[in-house]
Amino acid sequence: MFIKILSAVIIVAGCSYIGMIRASRLSGRSKQLSRLIFALNSLESDICFKRKPLKEAFEATAYFEDGVIGALFSEAAKTMVSPDILGGERISAPASALGAAIEANRSKLYLTDGDLKILVSLASQLGSGDCETEAANIKSAAEKLKRCEAEATEFKNKYYKLYASLGLFGGLFIVILLA
Repeated sequence: MFIKILSAVIIVAGCSYIGMIRASRLSGRSKQLSRLIFALNSLESDICFKRKPLKEAFEATAYFEDGVIGALFSEAAKTMVSPDILGGERISAPASALGAAIEANRSKLYLTDGDLKILVSLASQLGSGDCETEAANIKSAAEKLKRCEAEATEFKNKYYKLYASLGLFGGLFIVILLA
């Protein structure tokens, strides 16, 4: 009898945990999008007002951002400059550097493929124009990400409790079926 009760508690706790993980991913996406928008505004400031090269702007943005967003820009900065065969430095394109950083941090990002496409599209445009063009591209990407953030917040508000409750009630349902 004790084993049945213990196994029922473990099943309910495990399913509840899974439900809470799914619910927290909804919350994590809107938080990461918010931090990413802030990071893009910082990147724009570094490029346009401080006139930093793109690699240094990535490094400065990474310095002020913590977590996975900071790691994303830090990885992009590291990937932009790599050693050359002759001992010098080779500068990579921003699109490939940011693309490699996204792939390196994909498991930690709660962003959807659409969110990541906006970033990759921005990266393909970075470094190809003057300050005004760079600012326009970054602002455009930030606006698209703001719409994604609003969508993510709405989705979170709608489904957060549902996912958390589904985990608990799914566990209870399994226990009832097994009893």
